[in-house]
Amino acid sequence: MTPFTPEELKNEIKKLLPDKSPGPSGITNRILQAGDTDFQGLVLIFFNGLWEFHTQPSDWQLSLLQPIYKGHNKDKTDTASFRGIYLNDTLAKLFKDLFIARLTTHTELVNTLTYNQLGTKPDTQTHGAIYSLFAIIQHNKYSQENPIYVAFVDYSTAYPSVHRLPESGS
Repeated sequence: MTPFTPEELKNEIKKLLPDKSPGPSGITNRILQAGDTDFQGLVLIFFNGLWEFHTQPSDWQLSLLQPIYKGHNKDKTDTASFRGIYLNDTLAKLFKDLFIARLTTHTELVNTLTYNQLGTKPDTQTHGAIYSLFAIIQHNKYSQENPIYVAFVDYSTAYPSVHRLPESGS
């Protein structure tokens, strides 16, 4: 694939939220956004080298786990009173954003996303899919008298979660 362009990098840097916490490297989004053209050029050379050689820094595989207290007068000595937030490296996230933007553009150009893929495409919302599902169920139940099978997967509770073992002695 072709190297990333300065325009692609600038577009993704503009989208960064300035006050997000940095990962293990300590590089913040504000640093990336404050960088001039020369700085962005260095970042681009670095990213294109990773892209060309199909590699990544081993530190990008590390995250800082920051426990966040849930509040509401929960017991602060109980690990269940906290949720874990993983802080990933800011440069790794920017590289990922470049890759996703490129992949999204490609899938739109070759039309590989189906109409029913909602929530992953811009300007699509899941409540439209819920309404469509409801209409299909109603149609099959009352008009066709056909059974319909539906599976719901809640990824939001699966991926940002941290499995916590009970404390010893509990």
